Amino acid sequence: MTPREIASLYHAIRDVLREGIENKGTTIKDYVDGEGQSGNYQEQLRVYSREGEPCGNCGKTIVKKKVSGRSSYYCPACQKAR
Repeated sequence: MTPREIASLYHAIRDVLREGIENKGTTIKDYVDGEGQSGNYQEQLRVYSREGEPCGNCGKTIVKKKVSGRSSYYCPACQKAR
């Protein structure tokens, strides 16, 4: 990765973590916090569990792939393999 790509990734990770904390986490099934409250960050997820839907960034179709027995979702146009 170039220094610019590293900096961009760093800022994106920081922003996602901040948003997740502000939204009290992601409740996919039955997670609740110590006060019994569900998180609502799942509403912000851009590709998770959106297989077959258009990418909000480019419009291409979101793909689901099994990686080590777990489901991963990605946009093949926005998240190209290197």
